[in-house]
Amino acid sequence: MRSQDLQALICPSLCTALFLVALIWRIATDRRRRHRLAAQWDSLLNVAHENPDARLCAVARVYQHARTGTKAWVVWLDSGDQQDAWFAGMRVHADNTLLVHGESGYGPHNNDPNVFYTDSYNVLACVPSAAQRAWADAQQRDATPPPST
Repeated sequence: MRSQDLQALICPSLCTALFLVALIWRIATDRRRRHRLAAQWDSLLNVAHENPDARLCAVARVYQHARTGTKAWVVWLDSGDQQDAWFAGMRVHADNTLLVHGESGYGPHNNDPNVFYTDSYNVLACVPSAAQRAWADAQQRDATPPPST
């Protein structure tokens, strides 16, 4: 068998094998990531249970990171209402879900009478927003009986 014929046989097989290894790696990595996210949401739910007066909000949009804090729009998960918020002394990012204590008051930066104010001491938990979906998927997977044969 000539060297070129051997290369013609090995190259496609090697490419296929490398593709399959990469695919298996990706699936395993994604599974671990989803498991980690679900565990984060589960932990947040435990903290929420211990702090029934705290509220869950999703950071919809950050419009200013300042030295002294972050201005953002949040969506309250219990009502779907949007609210301007000031996170004193901390940075929050869009697509985070937070469990928070705080209060609403006047916002002089935009003349809004209903800005939510909190700080790092009153943010009880912070998880990526994808954690809620990963947790729900895991709950559904655990509740689904295996197919009968």
